[in-house]
Amino acid sequence: LDYLATKYGIHHIKISPYNSRANGAVEKRHFDVREALMKAAQGIENKWPSVAHSVFWAERVTTQRSTGLS
Repeated sequence: LDYLATKYGIHHIKISPYNSRANGAVEKRHFDVREALMKAAQGIENKWPSVAHSVFWAERVTTQRSTGLS
């Protein structure tokens, strides 16, 4: 992990697990992805595997308002 962080110029911050305040940004993204999966699968969790590829692609290419980046 340290090698990749150095190679790509990523500042890695370690936080304690199960700390919702520290994990807020990550948890927000997880919430958004879960909501997109639910919408794409019409609320049926069994369908998630069949729609996951499209949902993750959409997340990767959509510009995020908070960063201005995709």
